[in-house]
Amino acid sequence: MDKNSDNQTSGQQMPYVLHLHEHNAPIYNINIGYVDKQINGDYYEYGHGRVDKDEAHKPESHKPEAHKPEAQKEDEKQKPGGRKKALFANNQSQYTENLEVKKREAQRLRDFLQKHKLSNTKLSTQRDRLNMIIVAFLRRWRDSRLIGKEISGAAVFRFLTEDVKLFTDVEQRSYANKITTMVDSLNVNVEVEKLVAVAFK
Repeated sequence: MDKNSDNQTSGQQMPYVLHLHEHNAPIYNINIGYVDKQINGDYYEYGHGRVDKDEAHKPESHKPEAHKPEAQKEDEKQKPGGRKKALFANNQSQYTENLEVKKREAQRLRDFLQKHKLSNTKLSTQRDRLNMIIVAFLRRWRDSRLIGKEISGAAVFRFLTEDVKLFTDVEQRSYANKITTMVDSLNVNVEVEKLVAVAFK
C-alpha cells in the first residue's frame, strides 16, 4: 500500500508512519493518529519499542503501570488504602500513631541531639555518629515495645524529618533501606549505647 495514496484516501496529513506486522504477512503503513479500517495484526511497532495492538489506542488511564524497583515500593507495601505504617503505633492498629508517645520521644531525641551538638547534622545513609545514635534510640524503643519488632524504615524517615526536624539530601527509600539494615545488624557502638541509655533514665 502506497503511503501517499493512503494519505489521500484518509484526507488527513500523516503525522507518523506506523508499521504493522502480522507474522509473515506484508508490512502495511498506517497513520498512528487514526485507523479507519480493521486490521488483524500481532503488534504495532514504532521507534525502538513494541506495543500490543490492544494497548496502542488504549487511554493512558487504562494502560498498566511501569515496573517500579523494589526499593521504590518500600512504603507502598505497607499502606493499604493509602495509609502509611506508623512508627509509634497504638495497640489497635499498626497504621495509627500513638501521638502522645510520638511527641514525647521526638522531644527526647531532639534534646539529646542538641545536647551533643548534632541537631544541625544532616541525615545521610552513612554509618556516621548521628545514625549510630538513631539506631541506639530505635533499639531502645523496640526493647521497650514502644515500636514494633519489624521497624518501618519509611516511618523512621518521616519521624526524623517531620517530627525531629532533621534535614537531609537523601531520598526516603534510600534512607529507609539503610537504617533498617543498621538496626538489624550485630554491630553495637558501646559508647553511643551508654550515652543513649542515660537519656532514658
